[in-house]
Amino acid sequence: MNFVPLHIKTGYTFLSSALNMERLFKIVDKTKVKALAITDSNSLYGLGEFAKFASSRGVKPLFGMDLSFEELTFTLIAKNEQGYLALLDLSYLVNTSEIDLNNFISLSEHLVVILGSHQEKLLDLYNEGESKLAKFLAKFTPKLPSFYLGLEINAFSDIFFANQIRDFASKYAYETLAFPLLKYELPEDEIVIQITDAIKHSYTLERTDQKVNGKYYVLTNQELENFYSETEINKTGEIADLCNVNFNQVRGSLLKFPLPEGETSTSYLKKQAYEGLKYRGIDLSNKDYIERLEYELKMINALGFNDYFLIVQDYVLFAKNSGILVGPGRGSAAGSLVCYCLQITEIDPLVEGLLFERFLNPERQTMPDIDIDFADYRRDEVVNYLKEKYGENRVAHITTFQTIGAKQSLRDIGRVYNYATADIDRISNTLGNSNYSLHDAYRYLPSFRKLVDDDPFYLRLVTLASKIEGLPRQSGLHAAGVILNETPIKEGLPVKLDDNKNLVTQYEMHYLEDQGYLKMDILGLTNLTVIEQIFNDVKKNYGITLDLDTLPYEEPKIYELIAKGQTMGLFQLESSGMNQAIKQVKPTNYDDIVAIIALFRPGPMKNIATYAKRKNGLEPISYISPDLEPILESTYGIIVYQEQIMQICQVFAGMNLAEADLFRRAISKKDANLLRELKEDFISGAIKLNHDEKIANKVFDAIFEFADYGFNKAHAAGYARLTCQMGYLKLHYPAEFYAAILGSTSVSSPKFHKYLREIRQRKITLLGPNVNISSKYFQVHEKALIFPLSSIKGLPQLQVEAIIKERQSGGKFSDLTDFIMRMYEYNFTLLQYERLIDSGALDELVSNRESARVNLARLLRYASIVAPSDNALQLQLDNTPPPRLSEIKTDLVKDLTKEYDALGMMLSGNMLSLKKDIIVQQKLRPLRVLDNDYYYHNVVGIIRAVKVIRTRKGDQMAFVSVTDGEKELDLTVFPQLYQDVLQILTVNNIIAVRARRDNRRPNNYIAETIRLLEDER
Repeated sequence: MNFVPLHIKTGYTFLSSALNMERLFKIVDKTKVKALAITDSNSLYGLGEFAKFASSRGVKPLFGMDLSFEELTFTLIAKNEQGYLALLDLSYLVNTSEIDLNNFISLSEHLVVILGSHQEKLLDLYNEGESKLAKFLAKFTPKLPSFYLGLEINAFSDIFFANQIRDFASKYAYETLAFPLLKYELPEDEIVIQITDAIKHSYTLERTDQKVNGKYYVLTNQELENFYSETEINKTGEIADLCNVNFNQVRGSLLKFPLPEGETSTSYLKKQAYEGLKYRGIDLSNKDYIERLEYELKMINALGFNDYFLIVQDYVLFAKNSGILVGPGRGSAAGSLVCYCLQITEIDPLVEGLLFERFLNPERQTMPDIDIDFADYRRDEVVNYLKEKYGENRVAHITTFQTIGAKQSLRDIGRVYNYATADIDRISNTLGNSNYSLHDAYRYLPSFRKLVDDDPFYLRLVTLASKIEGLPRQSGLHAAGVILNETPIKEGLPVKLDDNKNLVTQYEMHYLEDQGYLKMDILGLTNLTVIEQIFNDVKKNYGITLDLDTLPYEEPKIYELIAKGQTMGLFQLESSGMNQAIKQVKPTNYDDIVAIIALFRPGPMKNIATYAKRKNGLEPISYISPDLEPILESTYGIIVYQEQIMQICQVFAGMNLAEADLFRRAISKKDANLLRELKEDFISGAIKLNHDEKIANKVFDAIFEFADYGFNKAHAAGYARLTCQMGYLKLHYPAEFYAAILGSTSVSSPKFHKYLREIRQRKITLLGPNVNISSKYFQVHEKALIFPLSSIKGLPQLQVEAIIKERQSGGKFSDLTDFIMRMYEYNFTLLQYERLIDSGALDELVSNRESARVNLARLLRYASIVAPSDNALQLQLDNTPPPRLSEIKTDLVKDLTKEYDALGMMLSGNMLSLKKDIIVQQKLRPLRVLDNDYYYHNVVGIIRAVKVIRTRKGDQMAFVSVTDGEKELDLTVFPQLYQDVLQILTVNNIIAVRARRDNRRPNNYIAETIRLLEDER
């Protein structure tokens, strides 16, 4: 049968199809079709992935789209390159609401245009009379060279109207073809459409075990023959033969940098590079630098990338000249001397022993990739600069797609069917932090498999979730990627406008380079924003101007600080695992930090212990061959970097560095046939250089083991520089450093409380918010750190700004009455005043917080009478004395509880501190120890809330929220224990708990015993 499906909706018509590409091509494998078209609604999102899958299967891809306007949907399929470009235009026009019949017709010359029969407007016109329909179609069909009426027959119920269209087509000389719509594989997959529609429109479905059968499934050959004539079926094959588009045709071109008169990109890049060499203080008679620079310039020119380097230099210098902090370098670009001379990077590759060929070489014909970090809140300024310089039509953001993952699919099914959150949490938590699909989770996670096997409820849940898992949910923006092009981007790529009128590609980044589009990674890095804030505070507090490019990073005391484990807030070094590595290595210099960053990742981690022992003289340093010593000496005989592999290949097997880079990349693929060839070449080259064959085999084996997870030294060096520079700031300006990192972290984050712990260890005073001192941000006040007003929960930004404005214009507040009177006009709510009291922000204005709470209402009544107002009838009671304020005894427990509610922590004290002796005596530990492992620990905490639920068997159990002032967590109290302890599960009770972290659900904690702290053990 010569049937070719021409009307397939994929998951890229978001939440309207059950078919991702993997599922679609499983259907292709089964049906053995020779070609197929995807026709998603008003977009071309899926064409890149579609082309990739089609190529892998040897199936002809037909590139199409369903275009909807004027109450009709036309299916368009590109016949050739002109047709493909017309699809791009039409997709843009429909997304910008500029589509109309005239531009549709003008762009359709090289398109197959199919009008599906199953459309309400066609039915209405036909019912009004054949002539009405004929007259309507006559407006545009004569101008469409390849127009067809598509017979949408997916079930016997569709045949009646299809026959009417057949008769009409015969009478008015229109061609018809087989045009069934495909959304899923099997009739029962209609349930996916119901679920995804419920997700899209936020409604629920009834729980039922009844099968739902739909009609948009893969028709059998018999059904096709029942529904369509042979001619109608064969017509689909004829259209497939008619259409020929090369998806990966180069349509982009490298943007040309605007040059001074009389310069070429070659001459100007060379001029800029040599000026940069002088800027870096390098003598032009230095042979090593001149030879390296000339070599790189020659290579860049031969590959045609002069303009690229000039473009990158230009926007980096724009950022630096605009006061936007730029990172010292990331990725392999830090291995380029040209980049260093152009001030694109701050890493001298000759000093660091970095290789240009790891970044760019003629043997590897790929686009250069210079990734640049900018202070994250100013990244958009750099992108806007590019748009202003080169034109908005030549700069585009890159789209990404959010795909429904395993956990999200479970939660979506739970919401759609209104299942209990606790039930969904139970199975979702068994997935832990894994990236397993539901299928793989069943294979590899025993706790997940047991739930599914033991409970029909979870079997059905997972079965339904697996049907939507992997479907695209929506589009978004790539966090860093931007493409630049010499010609307007929409002339060669499908694009759309986002809500901010930014041009955005419809293809993901994986499909852009093959078509000749150059991607720039313009990244936003929070750490640079943190550094900028530190610089500003240092300038304000000490009058010292700091500069990132000249900030020291090799001061010995930096490494002492790091070796002590005071790494909170330091780029790349914060994790507990990294701290363990630091304890082993005991870093004493910059090279150690570079190595730790490279080693601390899956695979090379196993070498950390060896590196540490050799560095600290606990294990002898050995080399497979003396020839490797100059290469591996700095890493104590261990291969740590990809560059070292390249150097070994050069020295030991006679390869040039370009060949060595290809060898490194090839060996990491672990292809058995290729490996044999690579090994033969390596051994052969080594023997030619008079190396022993056995030694050569050992060297090859060492490379083979490392190549899979080797790290780029250039990247590690750039990041280590930034790490150590942050260490310098932490060492010399600790208060400013902590103010900046606290401001960059959410109070609810565990990391925030780790910062606080380290701050206390360093004996830096922490002050709560204060209406007379605090700003919107953490700041240094008399060498102490003071919390911002914005840290108070329930206090909007507008009210924070009002307090600061009033303080600046009217001076500090003298007492509570003064504060209420002056702030009354800003329309604070009663709750907002209470939050200010509870947080301690008014402490210096009141005798105690409880008195402030009691007096608040009468002061607000007084202010409502006396405070200035625009009301013409406002009483003039200037001489009316304020009310006498009551003095109430303070309630410490209440104060601390409410402070926790207002700030998310107990800052001014801790109820547990009153019980310190008992806690020490009973050897109870802070709650954070539960995160160290999965063993039982005896911990102490204050009950914040108790939620009682019933199990599926009807038994009562509870989730008990406890805090120790630093960490808050939920304890799971199972039914038997709950019955024993329910009398003591009261808010504000201090309890001693024996508990552990749930190894199946790492974010859950299971209580084994609970008692009041004062009770005998």
